[in-house]
Amino acid sequence: MKNFKIVRIGDLKKTKFTRYVWTDDRKNLEKNIIENGFDNQNHYLEISNDNYILNGNHRFEILKKNFEDDYNVRVNVSKLGIKSIILISIIITIFFLPIVVFKVLRQEYKIRKNKTIYPYVIHKN
Repeated sequence: MKNFKIVRIGDLKKTKFTRYVWTDDRKNLEKNIIENGFDNQNHYLEISNDNYILNGNHRFEILKKNFEDDYNVRVNVSKLGIKSIILISIIITIFFLPIVVFKVLRQEYKIRKNKTIYPYVIHKN
């Protein structure tokens, strides 16, 4: 269930891990937002309950750069804070990574044992 509310751009925070890649689509998004404003009815940012951006970092950067901190946007608020989300991500990674590595190594062993040719490698004689 969505938990929408209106917040000021100045109240939102980005994580330290955020890296931005500005593709042509993102540049077109910026042009569209500048010319038409941000469509609060059809678009929103997703944030943690402590105001960290989870989804919509590019939109946030565009709004922060081109509008005042008092500019209001619609956000969907998660029930979790950023520390809880990071902790859950770490736990999931710690749990599933060994399983994935084991399966990959087991498959690699079967391939080498049976001398199966990799289907995605072109072999020249």
